[in-house]
Amino acid sequence: MIHFIAQKLLNKKWLILCILIGNVLLVAIASCNPMYTKAALQKMLTTKMDNYIDEEGKYPGLLTVDAVLYQELLENRVSSYFDDYTKVEDKVKELYGIEPIMQVRYFGFSQRQNAHYVEKRETNAANSLFVKPASLTGIGEHVTFLSGDMYSSTVNEDGSIDVIVSEVMYFDSNMVVGENIELDNLRDINGNPVTLRIAGVFRAADYSDIYWAKSSLSYDIDMFMDPAIFMERFANGTTISGNVTGRWYTFYDYDKISTESVESMLATDNRLIYDYKAQTKPVYRITSNYHKVFEDYQKNSGRVITTMWILQSPILVLLAVFIFMVSNQVISIEQGEISILKSRGVSKMQLILTYLTQSAILAAIGLVIGVPIGYLLCHLFGSTNAFLEFVGRKAMRVSITGTALLYGLVVSLLSIIIMTLPVLKYARFTIVEQKANKRKKTTPLWQRVWLDVILLAASLYGFYNFNSQKELLVSKVASGKALDPMLFLSASMFILSCAIVFLRIIPLLATVVFKLGRKILSPAAYASFLQIMRDIRKQSFITVFLVLTIALGIFNANIARTVNKNEEIRIHYSTGADVVLSEKWKDNSGDMKMGYAGALLYEEPDYGRYEALKNENKDKLKGLAKVLRAEATVNSTAADADPVTFLAINTYDFGNTAWMPDGVTPEHWYNYLNELASNPEGAIISTNFAQKMNFKVGSTISLYRKDSTGKSMGRMPLTVVAIVDAFPSFEAKQTVVADDGTVTTTENYLVVSNYANLSRYYPVTPYEVWMKVEGDTDFIYDWAVENKITFSSFADYSDRIVAMKNDPYFQVTNGMLTITFIVVLVLCAIGFLIYWLTSIRARELIFGIYRAMGMSMGELIRMLLNEHFFGSVIPILFGAGVGILASKMFIPLIEIAYAPAEQTLPTGIFINSGDIVRISVVVGVMLIGCLAVISVMLSKMKINQALKLGED
Repeated sequence: MIHFIAQKLLNKKWLILCILIGNVLLVAIASCNPMYTKAALQKMLTTKMDNYIDEEGKYPGLLTVDAVLYQELLENRVSSYFDDYTKVEDKVKELYGIEPIMQVRYFGFSQRQNAHYVEKRETNAANSLFVKPASLTGIGEHVTFLSGDMYSSTVNEDGSIDVIVSEVMYFDSNMVVGENIELDNLRDINGNPVTLRIAGVFRAADYSDIYWAKSSLSYDIDMFMDPAIFMERFANGTTISGNVTGRWYTFYDYDKISTESVESMLATDNRLIYDYKAQTKPVYRITSNYHKVFEDYQKNSGRVITTMWILQSPILVLLAVFIFMVSNQVISIEQGEISILKSRGVSKMQLILTYLTQSAILAAIGLVIGVPIGYLLCHLFGSTNAFLEFVGRKAMRVSITGTALLYGLVVSLLSIIIMTLPVLKYARFTIVEQKANKRKKTTPLWQRVWLDVILLAASLYGFYNFNSQKELLVSKVASGKALDPMLFLSASMFILSCAIVFLRIIPLLATVVFKLGRKILSPAAYASFLQIMRDIRKQSFITVFLVLTIALGIFNANIARTVNKNEEIRIHYSTGADVVLSEKWKDNSGDMKMGYAGALLYEEPDYGRYEALKNENKDKLKGLAKVLRAEATVNSTAADADPVTFLAINTYDFGNTAWMPDGVTPEHWYNYLNELASNPEGAIISTNFAQKMNFKVGSTISLYRKDSTGKSMGRMPLTVVAIVDAFPSFEAKQTVVADDGTVTTTENYLVVSNYANLSRYYPVTPYEVWMKVEGDTDFIYDWAVENKITFSSFADYSDRIVAMKNDPYFQVTNGMLTITFIVVLVLCAIGFLIYWLTSIRARELIFGIYRAMGMSMGELIRMLLNEHFFGSVIPILFGAGVGILASKMFIPLIEIAYAPAEQTLPTGIFINSGDIVRISVVVGVMLIGCLAVISVMLSKMKINQALKLGED
């Protein structure tokens, strides 16, 4: 049987190769789901950890346990409590499933202790100080000494204990290395006075060292001694000399924390918190820097997983349809052989077993080749920068997992079933029954039950339902949930139902054209119309396939373009300009705290440096503007007054620098700037604020500001000159998601005034500098480093775009839609060529007869062109129309999954002409190539061989 199957495969090697390609792609795309999902989620987790360092300035992989051990309640029970957590510390790998890279213990007295220098100072005030005896394991390996050396591990002969102090404490307390300090009230466990000798002064060897969970500069009264001495003298297991704080730091290499560890680590945290919650003395407090990061990761990871499945499902279905179509074509060609075998006594089960074995061989080859290709696809996904755009970025950590192999095996088994299904149709009939069935004409079941209309109605109902629940969709997405898969299913169902409905339209169209022109049709055209109407059912599968592939290709391309473009526009708008920065300003807040100043005053940095930068880079820096951003209230100074975002601008500079897309306001936003420029005390306000306060153009308002200390800065009168829906960087809504997933949306309000008018009412306060940049922004960074400028904030639009493109959510979208688009084009070309080439070979006899009857080669080609038009061109055009229509209907709803809930700008649908050109080129090459091959086949056809074939 194996030899028989091998001969069958070789006889139809090109069709079998197409089935094999389908199987390889099916396995590759299915197996890359778990591989890429795992890699993308790992990248998301690591990125969130990296961002935590940048935003919080803390190491994310840190678990901290604090315990206050109270003297009055812990006499004779100290060691049990110290050991209590020490046991947990020793089992941390077992509890958390990950090896810690470092464990540090801190012990120190909870209250500061009064102390004095043994050697008298000039005044009593200079002689006294506050200290806190403490110990910190491993400190010697992470410091450098400015003076002196490391403490001794033994008590000195005179009974003093060596300690080291931070540079902050050393200079603040005017210490001298080698001095002795005696504690006024603290005694050791033997009742002896405690004397500390300053052995050395340290600073952190590396301030970015993760060892310094608490900055070395914050230890401003801690005096560190050998940990063993601290435990021996102050907490020896039977008593303690005072309330002692114990702190255990456990550091993990966050880059090695896998996504699988997240849930178990959070569960362990919660379990420890619960276990220690009941204890009141000592009070344990367990915190982890990664806890919030993990929770945020869990909230967003579901969106990535769901999105991957949603975007992947249509292409998996399409590949299954492709495999079924080609398999059906192969078996329909072999139906004569099947009928002969059936007539000669071969049972139905034997026939099914033969084709089942053939399918298993193809599926096994597809599995072996497909999984490695899936691995390569994951790397291709990771290099996706946008739709059909690839860059060379750091490769993700992709690995072939057992789950990936399982996915590949499952789809391979499904493929075996799909490839074998067509056999069931033909394995029942002998050769006599087969010829009898050919004469029967039956309406397909889907037409009899109106399945196409039902599916279309269901998809339209889904569209109507989701369109009427936009606010609910926004709320779900804002809370971290993925968009409802039923929305994507409705879109796919709409495309499929339109393709099936088209099967009802195309024969009617061909019949109408034939009846209208049959009296003037040439013999070749007449014959072609008869062929079209006879073979319309045979063409139904390729017709649906063409409509599906073209429509899905356009729909997916439009999704990708729309999602990316809308997000780029939103980021640019929310940033306000290409670059928005703010320097750190010096102020007199220190004098205010000491009572030396009554009002907060700032020292303005030299703005001329920015103007000089612009003059030096005229070809790059096209715009520069001062923009004051502050919080204020209007017409009220009450604590519960609604805050407004207050911007003060120079209208000319701002108009040349800021960015906002056209069409988001009733008239161009420059007109509003002109209105503001014409009135020095004018104000532009947001529409929502005007509606809330019942303001109109011409209304007079009073703006009140406070400084950073909360002190009133006074009132500024303004007159409303314009009311706007949008303004650069202004978001009209703010969405807050509570821990329980509840979404709360609040309104933001805007007031914009002239910057020149500020000096009449307020002193100068920190402002932002907005820049319009053409090209890259590297020169700004270089200039800032060269001039040693420190920024309190720096927003670079181009950097934010890069961050967006590196976001796993967008990478999954772009990667999956790009691969889908490419696969769709490949399948479309292969499916089209397969159908027409096999169709021509099946009609070789009739073409020979036509030639024998005197039909010229040109007439044959014109006949095929007519068939192509109705069988290929019209379905392709219809598919393009369906893809565009589906885009206009469903993409605005799908866009909700990617746009933030506080989106101010209206979203648009972006159809890239380049994508249509790509599809058109592929389709054009496909049509021309097919016609060229058919022409060659016809030209080589020998009439006598065709007629001899008929005689046989």
